[in-house]
This record gives sequence, structure tokens and C-alpha cells, in this order.
Amino acid sequence: MWSVSLLKKIKLKNPILIEGLPGVGNVAKITVDYLANHFKAKPLAYFASHSLQSAVFVREDNTVSVPTIAMYYARQKRGPSLLFLVGDVQPFDEASAVSFCHQVIGLCKSLGVKEVVTLGGLGTKTPAKKPQVYCTGTEKATIEKYAKKGVSRDLYGVVGPIVGVSGILLGLAKRQNIPSAILLVETNVGLASDVDGAKQLLGMLTHALRMKIPIQDLNEEPAMQIGLNQDAANYIG
Repeated sequence: MWSVSLLKKIKLKNPILIEGLPGVGNVAKITVDYLANHFKAKPLAYFASHSLQSAVFVREDNTVSVPTIAMYYARQKRGPSLLFLVGDVQPFDEASAVSFCHQVIGLCKSLGVKEVVTLGGLGTKTPAKKPQVYCTGTEKATIEKYAKKGVSRDLYGVVGPIVGVSGILLGLAKRQNIPSAILLVETNVGLASDVDGAKQLLGMLTHALRMKIPIQDLNEEPAMQIGLNQDAANYIG
């Protein structure tokens, strides 16, 4: 089972949740870590579970941190507030993944989230010169918003069931009447960190959300330091 620790109570303007947990090619994680760093996002909530990986991660400063999944927030001068679901890992089994996503959607409801966008990689056996980005979602209006120039709506038959957090969040968001969409980018299954695929994903996402983000600065996997801070440790215990 999962629990959520909310660090503060805040008011947000028409917030949009963007999910980017590790997955195929790590394209979602690279993209959302970059966005969170760009907007200088601040921690809002941490998610805890006994089913998290039994290991620690070595950080760039050579310290260690337990696996962490967190929600960060950022306010824009113009446009909606942004929520970023970031982390070191995904839940490892189906029951844990569903329990986790229920906690995320519950928090989204309490924060007044207006839209959920999940990201992921579509595994290919060979590298693509220009990775194709695909889009689907819970209703046509939301798909149209994200399926801008260069994004294909023709995902049926290209991919099977969309598994993991990026897929479950869509289904649970629909049950709560929160519009949601997913962007998937082609990525070579042999790549641990596909920065080129992440650039394509970032470009299509920011274009749909009308953000001016320096995509060319994404030249390597960004380091999103999301280890528990002292406030979070006090909440989680």
C-alpha cells in the first residue's frame, strides 16, 4: 500500500499534472526532470510504500538516497500552474502500481487538477532518425490539444495495452472526470537514456502547452535531485 505526505497546503491556478517516471529509454523521466529543473519546481508531496525497491541510489555528490517518488509544483507568470510527478523508480507490481495511482489521482482531485498528461517510450528494435511521437487520451478534445503538428493520432495497432503508471493514471483520471492524454515517443529498447527521444517528446509537449523552453539545452540526462529533505523525512518517519 502507498501513503502520501503533503508538505504544504497551496492554491494553484488551473494546475496540469505532468508524469515522468522511469520507463523505456527513460524518455519520460528525462523530459519531466528537465522541466522541473527549468521551472525551479518545489516539492509538494512524497509517496511512500514498503514495496519500493530495496536499494539506495548514489547521487552526483557521492551520497546515497533511498528510492523516492514525489510531486513538485511550479507557478507560471502566464498560464496554468504545473505539477510534476518525478521519481527514481516505478511501482514494481500491478497491485502496487494501482494503489499508487489511486493516491496520485486523489491528490490531484484535492488540488483541483484540470488535466493529466503522462509520458512514455514506445520501444523499437532499431534507432529512428527522427523519433515519431504518438498521442492518445480519454477524449477527443484532449487528444486534439496534444496531437499538434508532428504528433500522430494513429496509435491503434502500433502499441498494445499501455501498462504502468502512465497508463493507469489515464484510466483513473477518466473515472474522476479529469481530461487526460499520453504522449509516447519511439525509442530504441537498447538505450538506457534516450536524450534524442526525450527532446522530441519535450518539443511536442511544450508546443502543445505553449511554453517557450530551450530544448537545445537538453543535451544530457538532467539530474533531478529528489531525495527526501528533512521536512519530508519528518512527515514520513
